[in-house]
Amino acid sequence: MGLLQQADFGVFKQAETWKAFGIAALMFVTISFAALSMFDSMDDIFASDGEPAPIPNIIFESLNRSEIEQPLANSTGWISLDDHRGDIIILDLMAHDCSNCHAVQEHIEDNMQSWHDMANASNKTLTIIAYGAWYGEDIPYLNQSAGSYHVPHYATGIGSTSAAILEDGSTTDPVRLFTTGGTGQIPVVLIIDEEGYIIEKQSTGTPTDGWAEFDGKMEDILSSNASDEVISNLISSRLSWEVVISSTADTPDQLALECLDHNGLARHDHVTLQIYIDDEAYTVESAVGIQTDICNGNENNMHTVHTHDDSGRLHVELNEPGDIALGVFFDIWGHHFDETGIFDYRINATHEIVMHVHSTSESATEENRVTSFDDYLLQNGEVIEIHFRAKDN
Repeated sequence: MGLLQQADFGVFKQAETWKAFGIAALMFVTISFAALSMFDSMDDIFASDGEPAPIPNIIFESLNRSEIEQPLANSTGWISLDDHRGDIIILDLMAHDCSNCHAVQEHIEDNMQSWHDMANASNKTLTIIAYGAWYGEDIPYLNQSAGSYHVPHYATGIGSTSAAILEDGSTTDPVRLFTTGGTGQIPVVLIIDEEGYIIEKQSTGTPTDGWAEFDGKMEDILSSNASDEVISNLISSRLSWEVVISSTADTPDQLALECLDHNGLARHDHVTLQIYIDDEAYTVESAVGIQTDICNGNENNMHTVHTHDDSGRLHVELNEPGDIALGVFFDIWGHHFDETGIFDYRINATHEIVMHVHSTSESATEENRVTSFDDYLLQNGEVIEIHFRAKDN
């Protein structure tokens, strides 16, 4: 007997069936609306409580189309937001393969001509820029229409993790600055006023208000005769943002997650680690990599690199022959370390990070300075010095 012959179609004649169907449909609509409302409100939940400030400069490579990006970019096709301070800017953090981003793009393109007309009538300049926020994509890919994506009709480029330049000269990822809780989740589209402040932020391509708040802010800021109340409201709507410091320990090396079996070691070496922050010695803690959340058994309670005291002596151990990079220890320790800085310290206009590797009988010199940082492979008996320090004038 087939499935159709087995089916009991008589249930569709019963009133209870249609009542249940109606209840299910109502619940589906209610839950869906609640979910959308929740995502709309996530920015409020995770919003920074700091003081609003102008956004930092952001520099990135554009598609360099003659009639779209070239009027906004420098001679090599790079866009710098500081060159457009004084403009009203729509900054669209997007990606080729982000389907929700396409809805943001569609809304912008549906309205950009009327917004430009309003700006011209008010003797203001409106600049619309798409910032490619998925860095695995590239310029050729962003410049290729395919499927549900077409190349934006407004200026477009690809960003990087160091595209934003902060006041102290250090760099960071704009996606971490402006996405909800620094998560990197896109789309995010910002309205930035003439002084560089964010006055509106939308984090979905399908806002529950149908873009009413976003479009209302655009009308207000582009108005040629805004009232004092409207101007005051625009100023009070300025949003804060904050630097979210990422860490190399957030994505640990696989060796940092391994636990030792002391019944058979193929390698057991020792390395001395010395850390200095502004010429002050920083203590490498005792028992790093021992009895952790990952390695907590009676026998296998140690990581591949660990300490037994606070002398800076690292025990480098493996059950199989192989190399271990210095970054593995910092991953186990739970701290950031690479060429951008150490702990929460980051290089900037005034500070640098340098690293030396030498024997116990030597001291740090320019000849034993290395630049591999977290990728440096640990060798038995060596001394590693890391200095985060002020630059020489």
